[in-house]
Amino acid sequence: MRKRDMNGLQAFAYNVIGGKHIKAGKPCQDAARAESRDGISVIAVADGHGASEHYLSDVGASLAVDIAMVYIRQFAKQIGKEELTQENFRRLKKAILARWREEVMKDFRKRRENLNVRDGDDPIRAYGTTLIAAAVTKEFWLALQIGDGNCIEWYDGLQFSESMPRDPYCTGESTSSLCQKDALERFRFCFGFRIPTMLLLHTDGIDDSMMDDAQRCGCYLSFAAGFREGIENGLSSLRENLGRIAVLWKKDDVSAAGVIQRETIVSCAETLYPIYIKQKKEREYQRLMQKISETEAICHAMEKDIDSFRSRREYDRNEKLLREKEALLVSYRIELEEDRKSLERYKNTETLC
Repeated sequence: MRKRDMNGLQAFAYNVIGGKHIKAGKPCQDAARAESRDGISVIAVADGHGASEHYLSDVGASLAVDIAMVYIRQFAKQIGKEELTQENFRRLKKAILARWREEVMKDFRKRRENLNVRDGDDPIRAYGTTLIAAAVTKEFWLALQIGDGNCIEWYDGLQFSESMPRDPYCTGESTSSLCQKDALERFRFCFGFRIPTMLLLHTDGIDDSMMDDAQRCGCYLSFAAGFREGIENGLSSLRENLGRIAVLWKKDDVSAAGVIQRETIVSCAETLYPIYIKQKKEREYQRLMQKISETEAICHAMEKDIDSFRSRREYDRNEKLLREKEALLVSYRIELEEDRKSLERYKNTETLC
């Protein structure tokens, strides 16, 4: 989904079903929306919870983004930048939450006859979901969030900012949710007066597929650097990256929505690209160094094992096992030699000097 506006902003939104949901025959539990018109770009993503008690979370996520899109646009249209106050944000959060609960109950009443619901069950929990929504105007940008996922601002260079306050309740597999009784108090918000080159919202499918913050930053760099060949190529590259994350890594649903400045993003990406390539090569260099060290340790351990095997003359009784051990050692030595050659090539690469 791609939407342009006359003020030079372009909004986009993509959601990709995760490989584990495809295998299990489950629907995509993420939702993403984007819209640019009348000088305001609005985006939203939501991640429905996967636990069995949240069996309508895909519906909850879809309702959440649709409602947030309407209310955050209205909010951005009606206020000035001097009115971005905590009290006004509280009114916005309260309005979104109340409308979401209202629509959830409408949907539940339609489905009730076909659901196995016990007396005393809270129907709203079945629709549990996170939500991140944002609006960008000529004068300011703003965002609000409940639950996990990220709101990322990229201006230029290697710096990716995260103005959104952290949620202390988001730890491990736990997250804040629209379905909780104290959801209103769990919302966070942020805003700014410098318009990012790209404002990016994404669900936790990206975070959960990264080993650490350095790898996550590398993922953001690849998103941004993809725009060096133009906006359409950049958006296609971003969507392809999301597809790889959803299928090849943790296999969770992945959603992202963003707003880009059409006039500046290509030039910023062109400046970023050589830096991105250098960092990518440096990461690969470090990966090879670690792999070589680990393979050397394996070879050393296997050599000792084979020597011990021979010293006990066990090979007289099991010559086949000895041959298997020796063949495996040879394969590791070949792999080690290939990695050493690759490492030598990286040492001679100009970008690592």
